[in-house]
Amino acid sequence: MTSIGSYAFYGCAHLTSITIPANVTSIGYGAFFGCTGLTSITIPDSVTSIGYDAFSGCSDLTRIVIPDNLSGKEQNWSLPDKCTVILRSELVGKQTEDGVPYEWFYNYGPVLDEAGDDCEAAGKLVAANGVNKVWECYVAGLDPTRTTDQLLSKIVFDENGAPKVEWTPDLGDARDYIVEGKESLSDGWGPTNANSRFFRVKVGMPE
Repeated sequence: MTSIGSYAFYGCAHLTSITIPANVTSIGYGAFFGCTGLTSITIPDSVTSIGYDAFSGCSDLTRIVIPDNLSGKEQNWSLPDKCTVILRSELVGKQTEDGVPYEWFYNYGPVLDEAGDDCEAAGKLVAANGVNKVWECYVAGLDPTRTTDQLLSKIVFDENGAPKVEWTPDLGDARDYIVEGKESLSDGWGPTNANSRFFRVKVGMPE
């Protein structure tokens, strides 16, 4: 899928959040027309066009993050008056006192709304409801960094051949990481060892 068609989510009042894939390049006319439950949305950098009235009737929409190339076009999208438009460049490089990128939090707009735009408070709320617990599967030997993610990871091997996960940026004790592995896809998940070929990583906030 490379586009979201015109009126694709027309009248979906119970839609409260949506993740737009990084390969989407266009959003059609009235795509989210009448999505009254939508409170925030992040438009990936891959999107180069958004149709007229794309957010008409999105009465609860308070925040939209857009790529810089779409700046100045938002007046065509029928955004509610209370909606704040944030350029991606305004978030890049900014971090909380604990070194957590602002971009990471803006992926969880409804949580930020609840926390009153306090990123540190939002982190605690995310931990409380489990939204931030992400599982990923990686093949050993690859560097599976994705430009759309704010926390990038790769599997590395120590001098004994044991696998471990490395993160960029390295948040140290600000995150709990649990790495599990298996030798083949048919095996069950368990502790990693030198024979592990597949991995999954659970990321959580410390208690």
